[in-house]
Amino acid sequence: MAPLMTALRRDMNRLQDIISAVDDSLSQEAPSSESLQMDKSDMENLLNEMCDKITKLIVSGIFPRDWKMAVITPIPKDGDHEQANNNRPISLLPILSKVCERTVHNRMIPYSYTKQRLSTQQNGNRRFHSTETSLIETTDSILNAINGKELTAVVLLDMSKAFDSIDHNILLLKLQDVGVSPAALNWFSSYLSERFQVVRINTVLSDKLPVNSGVPQGSILGPILFNIYVNELPTIPQSSLSKMYVDDNKLSLTFPIQQCASAITEMNKDLCKIRDWCFDNHLLNASKTKLMVFGSRQMILKVPDFHLSLLGKELIPVQTAKDLGVTFDSSLSFDCHVVKTVSSCMSSLAQINRVKHVLDKSLLVLGALYHLVRSQALSEVVSFFLSASMSPVKPTAPGVSSTMNVTPTPSGTLTIEDPQNPSTSQIASSVMSMAAQQQYPSSTLSFTPSRTHQPVR
Repeated sequence: MAPLMTALRRDMNRLQDIISAVDDSLSQEAPSSESLQMDKSDMENLLNEMCDKITKLIVSGIFPRDWKMAVITPIPKDGDHEQANNNRPISLLPILSKVCERTVHNRMIPYSYTKQRLSTQQNGNRRFHSTETSLIETTDSILNAINGKELTAVVLLDMSKAFDSIDHNILLLKLQDVGVSPAALNWFSSYLSERFQVVRINTVLSDKLPVNSGVPQGSILGPILFNIYVNELPTIPQSSLSKMYVDDNKLSLTFPIQQCASAITEMNKDLCKIRDWCFDNHLLNASKTKLMVFGSRQMILKVPDFHLSLLGKELIPVQTAKDLGVTFDSSLSFDCHVVKTVSSCMSSLAQINRVKHVLDKSLLVLGALYHLVRSQALSEVVSFFLSASMSPVKPTAPGVSSTMNVTPTPSGTLTIEDPQNPSTSQIASSVMSMAAQQQYPSSTLSFTPSRTHQPVR
């Protein structure tokens, strides 16, 4: 096994690595804390010097202090945005720090996965894996159980502020466990230590404060470091199956209805093991953890009291819960999710309707409308939602006709009809037609309207 540092030393002299790191860093969704006022062609003149500097820093185990200052921009989440807990702290970092991180990241990822150092139960921050693959795995497993006349209990574990709660000393030990060499550990120790941050709201900056735990959200290395930190978590349960998408962890167990009592016992044992692991690693928020029991409608009615316990809190099954942006219900019909999504989409269309007098029906407008609809309603796993709910959906958004129907058709397209407003139907149908003809490269609007389920292999 070639240590990570050996690979870094061998490959850091490749100028193309640095060029790629610069390109990737400049194109990140999270901007840097400084602007780079030069063309990429001009930067190539500095790449040789930059390559030498980054190589020396990594080999010597040093991450410059000037690169450790993060400017935090709060991004609102759900709830009252005046409350700090309802905002996501995105770190804006110096450009050169992101270039250096990207260089290490580009070597760390292939090393970690080709050497099979990271858990295959983690779908987050992995190539060819996404929220879609995670949701497909969950849905496929539950549907298989329903087809086999079994129940599936799922505990949605919440790890609030997981990225901010990482203990640096524990992380360094875990890096050592996955095979990072002592020389590389020195660099990671320097990278994690003596970090500072300020919070910026509009043009106002807070005082500078030290960061003694966690990894910066918005950094290049943050996601892979978090994956390493929680790497052994899926192996903790003995009877249940643990699946993760970054910090979203699902604990599931499939069982026949006659074995509800033993399933409760086994899941409680696994929850105790996870509780102990989370205590040791400073993670877990029991207050937001939820329990769902999935099965056919007939079987759900026969389920006896299925209660679990975590940190003294009784977990009672809920009828619906959101996982990775998707609202699941106990019979896996997705009716609730479809209704909410269509309502949200119709609300957006109503806002467009209020300003339609300043718009025309050009391709640009249709394209904008298409992207609006796709981003809200036609998500990566639309096939599951619409194939599970074959009846027309009645939107209830304010300002939108209640006569509008959104109906899946046998040919695998959507029919949108509004007898009271034919122009709305015409525009919406044009959008769907453009998507079906794949005039937009990212179009994923087709689906298979069938209740017959084939397991994903």
